[in-house]
Amino acid sequence: MRRFVTVTGVGGVGKTRLVRQAARRLADDYPDGVYLVELSALQVPGLLPAAVGTALGMAGQDARPALDTVTGYLRDRRLLLILDTCEHMPRACGEFARTVIGEAPGVGVLATSRQPLGVPGERTFPVLPLPVPEDGDGPSPGDAVDLFVQRAASAAPGFTLTEENRDEVIGICRRLAGIPLALELAAVRLRTLTVPELVAGFGLDITATSRRTALTRHKDLRTSIGWSYELCTDAERTLWRRISVFAGSSGLDAVTAVCAGGTLRTVDIPEAIEGLVRKSVLIEDGIGYRLLDPIREFGATELDGSGAAAAVRGRHIAHYLGMARGFGRQALAGDQLVRYRQLQGEHANIRAALEHAFAIPGNDRAAIDIATSLFLFWHMSGLAWEGEYWVNRALERCPQPSALRARLLATRAYLLCLLGEITEARTDALTAIKMAERFSDTDTVARGYACLHRALTWSDDLASGSSIADTTVRLLDNAGDTLGLVQFDTQAALAELQARDAHAAGEIAARGLRRLPAGELWGSSYLLGLLSIAKFVTGEQEEGSAIMRRALAMKHELGDVLGVAYGVGVLGLMAAGQQRHERSAWLLGAAETLWDLAGRRYTGNPFLEAWHQRVLASGCESLGPDRFRQLWERGAAAGPDALVLFAAADADAPARNFFPAS
Repeated sequence: MRRFVTVTGVGGVGKTRLVRQAARRLADDYPDGVYLVELSALQVPGLLPAAVGTALGMAGQDARPALDTVTGYLRDRRLLLILDTCEHMPRACGEFARTVIGEAPGVGVLATSRQPLGVPGERTFPVLPLPVPEDGDGPSPGDAVDLFVQRAASAAPGFTLTEENRDEVIGICRRLAGIPLALELAAVRLRTLTVPELVAGFGLDITATSRRTALTRHKDLRTSIGWSYELCTDAERTLWRRISVFAGSSGLDAVTAVCAGGTLRTVDIPEAIEGLVRKSVLIEDGIGYRLLDPIREFGATELDGSGAAAAVRGRHIAHYLGMARGFGRQALAGDQLVRYRQLQGEHANIRAALEHAFAIPGNDRAAIDIATSLFLFWHMSGLAWEGEYWVNRALERCPQPSALRARLLATRAYLLCLLGEITEARTDALTAIKMAERFSDTDTVARGYACLHRALTWSDDLASGSSIADTTVRLLDNAGDTLGLVQFDTQAALAELQARDAHAAGEIAARGLRRLPAGELWGSSYLLGLLSIAKFVTGEQEEGSAIMRRALAMKHELGDVLGVAYGVGVLGLMAAGQQRHERSAWLLGAAETLWDLAGRRYTGNPFLEAWHQRVLASGCESLGPDRFRQLWERGAAAGPDALVLFAAADADAPARNFFPAS
């Protein structure tokens, strides 16, 4: 395969299906994997590198721009990237592909688009509609008639191609230009219609020529979709229009909240959904319901012409604003994992809600509330890149000093710390504090101090961090900000470790754990990790290691790439302290692979980095450089599930075939 291929063709022709089949056949050529990046729901070109990073499993917590971080990760790998549905941002996709091809010689890029991306090095592979038999010829396997008959038989069991209906079926396939999606939408109508009724309903000229331009084929597809739309009930048509505001899949609760209203009552939604699924308009994908792009585009056009677009998009914004606020208020609740998984599943719709809010005049406040309420989600999911993007967009809409701007600056300070931009984070935190004090926003003042303490601590300015510690705790306590207090305890415990006072670090971590309810994972796992280090350093090695294994299991359950990298790496350091050098070498090799995804090792923490360097030296001395490197490389080759299983099992270095699936 050429290194950069764009599969082109009209909507509904089957480009995505083709590239997925090709990817399965090419998998053996790419030892580092095949990664599908679905772009139809991404409407912001600037987030393309971050979306690719997310698909690769990277944590977006690196000071470098997202593009540099992604290309740096890809540089020494052999993998295939599939950029699916590029036509709505061809320039961004083309430039990204060209950069990757230039920077990463082992990476191939396979894109799908309705037109070429138009950059040097691109080879296009046009996908034509299925062939239609000429007059007098019979159908052949894999042609348009064959597909139509298969789909018709699925929709209307017992349907077959006969001498009586053969010419009409061929005429339908010819009129629909052999476009698979158009054929499937037409075939499903045979549940309730005969072939002659189908021909009459379309108003088809079955003698029309099969020679069609791409533009004409697009009109043919729209004709097929439009006829399916006309054959829907009023409730189904209304739902089709309204559900087009969603990006990607949406669950029943979200569909009901956004789409019900007026003539479409809440009780009508399930039946309308069922009807659209039967007609192959809606696809049920295990997560929720979604529309294929051409069908969604049709619905969006109809919605814009209905006069209800603003109201429906307003309800979409309100639904996801409520979800974001709910998570922000209950981020440390016992059902944290359920709420977090829900947000992950709705990520595309959160982006869409932000875009709707920025596009509709007067909704800037909603966009600001969504972006700031999700600050912990951006952290937990490794999306600090994206969180900073949305906060910057919001700051552009809020240029004058205000309580809202102060809140945005405090949020950006938090995200910039995660990205390693400590100087900028400190500046934002100080500005947020002064501005919030001016507008008597005590909650943001408290959060600003917490961010400032984090920036000072992470820059190893422990004295300055200690000087504001009491003020920070008092303000957070007065604000009733439990999340802020837990995060402060995490920072303060880490600062004590950096100051080599492990006893104080353990006491602070234990205090933070007492603030948290049973079932909470995110804050608990960080505090347990710090408590484990404190215990290990003060001589309680077995208990310290056991606590870290517990914290690692929690991080793995959350899917926290950065947290798993920390857990595996620190367990490797602990193993060396227990004179288990083979286990240490294996775990440190595994952690190094994770740091490629998570960013800078130990996020530059000087205490852990110094410990790491001591362990490397002692491991090479104890095992010999060759044995140490062998175990290191074996750990680096393990899959994430395998390495977490091994780390949590407290086993010594596994045999080569210990994890046959890794």
